[in-house]
Amino acid sequence: MGIKRVPTYFNEFVCIGGACEDNCCIGWEVDIDDESLEVYKSVSGAFGDRLRRYMNDENSFTLKNNRCPFLNDKNLCDIFINIGEDKLCTVCTEYPRFTEIYGSLTEKGLGMSCESAAEFIFKSDKTVSFETEKFDYEEECDEDFLRVLLNVRENIFDVLKNRKMSISDRVKTILNYAYDVQDKINNNNVDKIPQSVDNYDFSQSEKCINDIKECVKLCLSLEIMEDSWTGVIENTLGIFDDYDNLSSEFDLYISGREYEYENLLVYFIYRYLLKAVFDCDVLTKVRFAAVSYVIIRQLDIARWLRNGKEFSLKDRIKNCVLYSKEVEHCQDNIDFFDEEFLFNPIFEHNRFLNLI
Repeated sequence: MGIKRVPTYFNEFVCIGGACEDNCCIGWEVDIDDESLEVYKSVSGAFGDRLRRYMNDENSFTLKNNRCPFLNDKNLCDIFINIGEDKLCTVCTEYPRFTEIYGSLTEKGLGMSCESAAEFIFKSDKTVSFETEKFDYEEECDEDFLRVLLNVRENIFDVLKNRKMSISDRVKTILNYAYDVQDKINNNNVDKIPQSVDNYDFSQSEKCINDIKECVKLCLSLEIMEDSWTGVIENTLGIFDDYDNLSSEFDLYISGREYEYENLLVYFIYRYLLKAVFDCDVLTKVRFAAVSYVIIRQLDIARWLRNGKEFSLKDRIKNCVLYSKEVEHCQDNIDFFDEEFLFNPIFEHNRFLNLI
């Protein structure tokens, strides 16, 4: 018997279809799973001919003017309309949902690259909670290590939800905790992993602005997934001409909405940390969450400045969707950051803390 866990908002999600401003059927290659491929090969009539005309040798649909060829002029799906929702490809029915399987535990969530899903992630000021249920599914996994990681993750969640701390101190705390956890794993002392999070002193730390700028500059070295990405990053680098003043003013502006960054960090920790059950690398997962927070915060400052020092929930969603599509949807870009964590001196542990 397995356990399935989802965020409480998971089942509230409904695709908004043609009302979506950032349609997932535009600019994205649509892969056809094997079962759908057989169905599409057997569809008769003019629509069957149309299906097969756009199926290529890579088992995907060839885009037409950068759009799925079955996305009509009302931004609705002609496959859905002509042969039914149950005939959609798996990627079309599942996105933006994601599924991760860790032995007896299956976790599902909503990916941040969908604007409608991102709204669920960010709109509530209540702390994120999860629901679990039993179901009949299980794969092999190191269940003992999984239980350790589940405890580690709960400790991190507790820190991230502690609103008595500033968001920057929460990020520094989980980085220090992950560093301690990784040290025990690396030295084969898993049984000595801290069962709780220590209090760390950050009173003497000061942000290193040059390192923050270098962190943002790294985004220009990513494999470009979105045409607008380079321009957004170059615009963001402009904030460093007056960073101290802009950063302080933005902090005051956004102070009542720190829960958005809390939700962002919980999202990354929920989605990625338990993957350490397969590679034993907790620290990289937490660093990825932290660097994502750092970069997105700079994108926020730049958009706030560009908007005449206004920043709405819609602006928050636009930045996070853009980042997610650029980074989360390209394994090469995730791997790029993993390698930077190992070799780039700005990510040396104590130095990294000073750019949070």
